[in-house]
Amino acid sequence: MAAAIRAGAVTADVVAVEARRAAALARLPPEDPGDEDEPPPWAEPSGVVSLTARRAQLPEDKRPLPTVAHYDQLLTRQPKGTA
Repeated sequence: MAAAIRAGAVTADVVAVEARRAAALARLPPEDPGDEDEPPPWAEPSGVVSLTARRAQLPEDKRPLPTVAHYDQLLTRQPKGTA
C-alpha cells in the first residue's frame, strides 16, 4: 500500500502491480539441505477418503427406492382460471 501511495494512485490496478512487484522481490527462505529426502508437504497423504472406495466397503443397501407417489394426490386439482 505504501508503494502505491508513493506512486500517486491508490487504484486496485496500482495496488495489484505493486503487490506483484513486492512478491517478486521478496527473498525466498533458504532451503534446508537436510530436507532433500523428505517429500514436500503437499505430497503427504491426507485424511481425504475416496467416496467410491468407501462405498465399496459398505454393505448392500436393501431399502426400497424412494417414491413420490403420495404427492400425486396434490396434482389432481386444477388451479382456478384454467380449463
